[in-house]
This record gives sequence, C-alpha cells and structure tokens, in this order.
Amino acid sequence: MSKKNQLTKLVDNPTVTAIFNSGLSALPFGGLVASIMGTDAAGRQMDMVHRAAIRMQTDLQNHINSQKRITNEQLKMIQEVTLAVRESSSEAKTEYLINAFRNTLENGSTLGDYQAIQLGRFIRDISADEIAFLIEAKSEKYSEGIRNAGPTEPTNNGFLLVRDPEAKLIFMSLIRLGLLEESRPNSIGGSPYALNSWAIHLLDLLMPKAWEKSSDIDS
Repeated sequence: MSKKNQLTKLVDNPTVTAIFNSGLSALPFGGLVASIMGTDAAGRQMDMVHRAAIRMQTDLQNHINSQKRITNEQLKMIQEVTLAVRESSSEAKTEYLINAFRNTLENGSTLGDYQAIQLGRFIRDISADEIAFLIEAKSEKYSEGIRNAGPTEPTNNGFLLVRDPEAKLIFMSLIRLGLLEESRPNSIGGSPYALNSWAIHLLDLLMPKAWEKSSDIDS
C-alpha cells in the first residue's frame, strides 16, 4: 500500500476521526445520553476530550504533512489510544494517552502485531494511579522489587513496600493485568514482584519522550 493510501486510510478511519468530531452526543442511548451530557461532570469530560483531540489532531496533521509511513500496527495503536481518550475521565490518564499517541506516530513503526494488540489492552484498562505506581516502582531505589508489607514492618532498603489498603489494591490489580511478576526469592522470605518487559514497554509508550524500543517481548 502506498504512503498516500495509508495516510488516507488513517484520516478516513471512523475510529480515529470520531474523537476529532464532537460525536459524543450521537451515542445510541436516547434520553439517557441527553441527561448524562447535561451534567457538570459530563461537561468537564467533554472539555477534556476536546482539548486532547485538538492536540492529537495537530500531531496527526504534522505526521501526515511529513509523509511518514504508517504501519498497520501503528494504526491499531492510534485507534486504541483515541478510544481510550474518549472514555477517559482522568486528566492524568489523558496526558499519558496523548503521550502514547504522539510516541506511536513518531517512532512506533517497530511495533509488532501482537505488541500492538496487547499494549492496546493495557492502555484501555490501566488507571493513572496504576501508571504512577509503575513509574515509582521502576525507580533505581527500589532495585530489589516490590513487596506486600504489614503496617509496622520496617523499611527494607531496595524494596518498594506496599502498606496501605489502596496501594495493595493497585498492586494486586497490576498483577492481574500481567504487568508485575514474581522475581527471585529473597533472604527475608517470600518472592518480591518486579515490572516485567510488558510494563517497561508500556511505560516507554506512555512517558513524554520519544518512543524507543524496549526489551524484546515474547509473544
């Protein structure tokens, strides 16, 4: 497929263009949607989506103007990100998603098919708090990993200790998502958890920097 045809497919794709049009009110739920859209919360969300769409549309137009090649995997990621932005009610997560959109356009051509599918799942399901947890856990000061800890357990050098109930919920959710996995056993008992290659790859996509190829991911 030619570059021109690929770009035309991208711009004309209804999933991508939907976010750039104020189509939220066209959802097929009749009066329920009208009532929801009349709330202050819905107004704030629509304003957030609108602002995000303008930024993303600018990035997309710049990419189109440069005539850069768009792979099928990039298109898949762009679709996933635009849908996630449309559903987001979190300013923090929306910022991460805008980063993902820009990084996918700039340097996402190395994405494989399964990587695009799996990263799309993570982007849909992960919360801003969970992303923040992963960012903290990636810090060099927690090189030993992540551990569940009791409220009175002393701080252990090198471990991110999960103490309060909310942090424990985030910790367990990330395990269920498949972004944390058990690491080596340690001398104090039990096996700490660590970010796996999917988590590192996801953070590379979500952070405000050029998308770079992270560790190879087994499919």
